[in-house]
Formats: sequence, C-alpha cells, structure tokens
Amino acid sequence: MKLPIQLRNKDSKKRQSGFTFVELIISFGIIAILFSIGYVSIANIQTKSASNASVSVIISDIKSQQIKAMTGDTEGRGTPDTYGVKILPNSYILFHGSVYNPLDPSNFSIPAPSGHTFSTLLPNNSIIFSTGKGEITGFVDGQNTITLTNTRSGRTQTVHFNKYGTVTNVN
Repeated sequence: MKLPIQLRNKDSKKRQSGFTFVELIISFGIIAILFSIGYVSIANIQTKSASNASVSVIISDIKSQQIKAMTGDTEGRGTPDTYGVKILPNSYILFHGSVYNPLDPSNFSIPAPSGHTFSTLLPNNSIIFSTGKGEITGFVDGQNTITLTNTRSGRTQTVHFNKYGTVTNVN
C-alpha cells in the first residue's frame, strides 16, 4: 500500500531538519580540542621567543663590554680599563675594572626577564675582558657558560664562550 503524497512529504521534511544534539556536541568537542592544541602551540612559541630574545640581549651586552675593552674606551675616566659582566640570579651588571665593585655608581644593572633566572659557571660569576685584546681574563675551560632558565617551563638556554670571548654555542 502506498502512502498518500502528503504523508510522504511530511516524513521527508523531518529527515532534513538539520543536526542532532549529539552531532552538535561532538562537533563542538572537536573544535574545542583543535583550539586547545593551537593555544598550547602559540604559548610555547611565545615562551621560546621571549627566551631567545633575552639570550640575544645578554650576548649583545657582553659583546659591547668586550668592544669597550678592546678599543680602550675610557667612558670619561681618562685611562682605558677592563670591562666585564657580573651574573646574578635575577640580573646581570655591566661594570668596568678588573674586579666587580658593587659600590661603583657607574655599574649598570639589567634585570632578568619576568619568569627567568640566570646562572653561570664563570669564575666569580663574572666575565671580564682584558684591555686591548678583549680576551676573557682568568678563563677556565669548562667554566665558560651562562644559563638562562625559564622558571615556569623549566626550559634552559646555555651560552658557551671561548677564551677570546666568542660565543661558541647556544643551546
């Protein structure tokens, strides 16, 4: 027996009514998973780029101190001097002289980026460049690194130097 045309049209309209509740929940779940994966990826990229930028800045500051020592920069003091960088856990300090003097008003302190700390194996936690040559004074092989640690993620970046003050490796 065939159904009247009117009844067939009503049934076919019900079948074409759209998504079911279960289909919508599954679709939203998949979209939420994709967004969370994207968010985690972006957060990791931001963390890595902030650490990379901080490492670039400290390397640049160290090179600047080395250039001052090599060129005999006096900074208005009258005689050329050695220059160095003192590494502290929450900052590093640019200074002049053969030894770091915490009372010298010409010291320039640069704070560690938010959520980061510094550590080093350098003797006296300092890297000091000799006047004229720009070599690291008191260089000890194996004690030639500065490490930047992201305290939130635990990610570290270590900068290695040779006795000439050249960055040999960043990892």
